[in-house]
Amino acid sequence: MKKCLFVTLALICLAACNGTDEEGMTLDTTTRNVSNNHSYSEKMRLTKDAVAIKAKHEILSYEEINEVIAVHHDDELFVGFNVKKLEEFNVMDVESKVRKKLNKLFPDEKITVSHDYKILLELNQLIDEDKNLSEKEIEKRLHKIKSLAKEKT
Repeated sequence: MKKCLFVTLALICLAACNGTDEEGMTLDTTTRNVSNNHSYSEKMRLTKDAVAIKAKHEILSYEEINEVIAVHHDDELFVGFNVKKLEEFNVMDVESKVRKKLNKLFPDEKITVSHDYKILLELNQLIDEDKNLSEKEIEKRLHKIKSLAKEKT
């Protein structure tokens, strides 16, 4: 009797964890964790620019990268990204590859690239507050981000 109960519970657990969602469709477990914090970001003035959009898509093509925020203002491109946990030991190589790729794609732009999480947070906050900021305030915040990116921690 106990064996029968154990087998029944085991089958129920296996059936519940079979990798399908509620509608019976198979879940894709290989999808990359890409940040979509800003589903509206294409409408924002700092990120709707073709340069920012192209930079974001190019960087997301790297398997090592989890999350990207790209902001284009005047002739400057600011990119913050986060790498997957297993790639944290190679983060400097990834940053170098990203910087080279962006310099090749956008030779006329001043490019600031950083894997530092504080840059990612600052860019994220800037995008969130974009509509409420004046042009002068945006330039001031971007200057602050640029100085943070140059810091060696």
